[in-house]
Amino acid sequence: MDWNLFWTAFGAIGGTLGAVATTAAVIVALWQTKYANKKRLKVEFSDNIIVVPSQGDLSQKREYVGITATNIGNRRIKVCNWQIRFPDGHGALIVQDISPIGKMLAPAWPVLLEPEDQASQYWEKRTFYAFIKDEAPKYKKKNRRLLWIVKDSTNKEYKVRSPKTIAEYFDEAEAYYHANTGMDWKK
Repeated sequence: MDWNLFWTAFGAIGGTLGAVATTAAVIVALWQTKYANKKRLKVEFSDNIIVVPSQGDLSQKREYVGITATNIGNRRIKVCNWQIRFPDGHGALIVQDISPIGKMLAPAWPVLLEPEDQASQYWEKRTFYAFIKDEAPKYKKKNRRLLWIVKDSTNKEYKVRSPKTIAEYFDEAEAYYHANTGMDWKK
């Protein structure tokens, strides 16, 4: 056996394995850098937000639905708009509430979210129910869920589905309307 040839082959195999390992390490490092600098926004939706004045007068309480966007990445994100969408694609852009309490609850737009910051947009429940009352009958598949969307400055969409189906919100809207007006509405 020629030991010189053996050690040359052994060195070549070791060099090749080292080159492959180095290439893999470079690829992983580049991927981690790209992933670490990726915009990441966590979107949450709540359909049961109650706002009570600081005096605690429950007769003055207001009910809202709301969407919260939290920057969980390490880059700033400029949130430009908030939307609600039915599964067939039609929906509405939620505009800023300019009432005094609306101005206190929601930030001015657009919102610049630093890492670990969050912003919320609220929609008064009666307005939400009026929207459901007007729009839900147009939509045939009421067993699907609403889609809440936050868009950033690059038009990237961050989405969350509602916890209830369109039919459940439609029934709630009907009960809410009946409780507050004493009248029924037609489906």
